[in-house]
Amino acid sequence: MLVELCGIDAPELKQDEAPDQPLANEAKQKLLKLVAAADKQLMVIPVEKDNQGRTVAEVMAYGKDEADISFQEELLLSGLAKMLNSGVVCPNQLGFEQAQEIAKASKLGVLK
Repeated sequence: MLVELCGIDAPELKQDEAPDQPLANEAKQKLLKLVAAADKQLMVIPVEKDNQGRTVAEVMAYGKDEADISFQEELLLSGLAKMLNSGVVCPNQLGFEQAQEIAKASKLGVLK
């Protein structure tokens, strides 16, 4: 399943010969660590399909002590993504806004 993370814009590794966006490797590594920590047991909460046929979704993992971990919030908190105004309302939109404000206050990553 191809998934586009709902509500955020994270740096991307380019598939062609164009240079990667700044912090793209860091964002990829963060996602890989989240997947590994979740033991590959993810919750994908579909919101819609994009024009490329990908599922736009919130992605979460079961955390310790039953606290769910939002991939989008983790990227935002780390400064490895910023909120995207695409018109799509994600179920955890308020959490995303709070995470971005924390990263902005800390002057992290893409939010410097």
